Amino acid sequence: KGVIESTGIEVNDKTVLLSALRNFAQTDVNFVDAYHAAVAAAESIAIASFDRDFDRFAGLKRVEPQS
Repeated sequence: KGVIESTGIEVNDKTVLLSALRNFAQTDVNFVDAYHAAVAAAESIAIASFDRDFDRFAGLKRVEPQS
């Protein structure tokens, strides 16, 4: 958290990035999934994925794409 809030470090959305880091630390998923989950939660949208790892995030809705 300290590095992200340091002078000279710029990120698009600190809240989303901090949420992604929390997701990553608290679950057994890779950082990309943790970041996508944080973005979806911030935007109040569902994740379209076959990856059941997204089911580990409380409050996140995952829908399987139609084939």
